[in-house]
Amino acid sequence: MKFYKSLKLNRLNSKGQSAVEFAFIIPIIFIFFYAVLEFSFLFVRQQRISSISRETANAAFRDCASLSESAIGPCLDKTLAGVHQNVQSILPDFDNKGTVIVSVYGLDTTNNSNPPPLKSLGVKKIGSGSNASHYSLQSIDATVVRNQGVVVVGEAFYAYTPLTPIEGLLNLLSLPKVIYENSIF
Repeated sequence: MKFYKSLKLNRLNSKGQSAVEFAFIIPIIFIFFYAVLEFSFLFVRQQRISSISRETANAAFRDCASLSESAIGPCLDKTLAGVHQNVQSILPDFDNKGTVIVSVYGLDTTNNSNPPPLKSLGVKKIGSGSNASHYSLQSIDATVVRNQGVVVVGEAFYAYTPLTPIEGLLNLLSLPKVIYENSIF
């Protein structure tokens, strides 16, 4: 009988326990929910930037790689104009937050050295970002250029801003400030 009385007393003394537990658990649940939401948003943006980079390099390689050096610049302008229309449909805020850079590298046939060195045949950029290309003549494998004649590099940058209002807390998760993707054809 004493045992049942002690259980009844414990039950009466623990009325506020559920409220306190709820007060501790609910912020953790919200943080978890916002983190899942933020990572899914970031993942979708990353996939879109990857697609933009790939399509830019592919279109430039398909349309401009076989042209003469003097025709590559106008061809890249035309290609980037088409890419820009597609980018606007995928990421409406890309003009304010993004940059696409396409670079074409080939062999310097005017140089008589053996093997001929590489040179930039054209570099074009769209978007308002201040990002610079991560590629240079030193970072391109010369044997690839010698085998196929030309290498096209498409790069896409996007300034990432968190979706959720708890940005300071999400900085602990080490989210990137700029999403970067490149593709080489």
